[in-house]
Amino acid sequence: MKKTNSILASSMLAAAIAFSSCAPSTENTPADTIAPSASQGIVTTAPEETEKNASLTDGQVLLINNGQCGESGIEYVFDYEDMIMTVDENKVGTEKTVEFLGKQYGLVYNQTVTYVTHNATVDEYCLTGDMKLNRYGNENHIRLLPDDSVFSISLDPILKIDIAENESVEDIRADVEKALQNEIDFDKFEFCNVTEPNEEAGYDYYTLTWFNKKNDIPMSDTVRIYMLYDGDITTIWMNNKVDLGLNSVRGDFDIESYLPHIEKKLREIFKEAYVSYEIKSSIIGNIDGKPCIVCDISTVYNDGNGDDLHDLIEMAIFINQ
Repeated sequence: MKKTNSILASSMLAAAIAFSSCAPSTENTPADTIAPSASQGIVTTAPEETEKNASLTDGQVLLINNGQCGESGIEYVFDYEDMIMTVDENKVGTEKTVEFLGKQYGLVYNQTVTYVTHNATVDEYCLTGDMKLNRYGNENHIRLLPDDSVFSISLDPILKIDIAENESVEDIRADVEKALQNEIDFDKFEFCNVTEPNEEAGYDYYTLTWFNKKNDIPMSDTVRIYMLYDGDITTIWMNNKVDLGLNSVRGDFDIESYLPHIEKKLREIFKEAYVSYEIKSSIIGNIDGKPCIVCDISTVYNDGNGDDLHDLIEMAIFINQ
């Protein structure tokens, strides 16, 4: 696919950069997340019984637990966890040596991670020896696919990019692509989002995300890189290495056609407290081998005393093919 020169400078606040400890955890780290890029929000209000009995034959809606729901007082019943951490006792103590960017790393098995909405299961290995800890005292790690290829790497640093003073984001992107061209085929991506460091917002790193779209919805087989303001690349996440079956998704769907299904699910969750919702972002993913649209949804509901409350939830809507 021919690459465009479009670089979207996003103003979204990214999560503060960190590297997860290699102790088993259910918390997301930058390498574990996909930020849906620049999807336009869709705002709806509570219409009078709009499509109340809409059939779900064209799309089933699931509530996903990504650990970000607020303390809303709502007892959510989740259909899926966004990420599942387990320990395979048969792999405990397993050591491996992996090469990346011409360097070899000694590893020891820590845990197995399943990315539910990305249909990927990987083994996480902690680095050993002098590379065990990063500058913050947390353990560096590499996550491997079943064929032992690198799915993600969090290492402080993986490599350093020489960033010139006042260098543009276009040039920074080009520098990163040149440094990683032997590991990643960037020509397969049509779009790239670059979020610059923002001292006032409290984060000092660049986020670069390469992706493609289908029907103007970003697809989740992306490459994402986190780079500190000084040029240290600390996280590389390569979901493009997993076949999500997105090429088979039919070309005539859109998020609007699934709004009745989303609303029906929200009414089931919030019942008479439901007021409205807004789709903040969406991305095409895959659960159990079936493509779906994964949405971050800002909800409004009534607390029973006349006040409106807000929460952010994640939903997955299966795409009828």
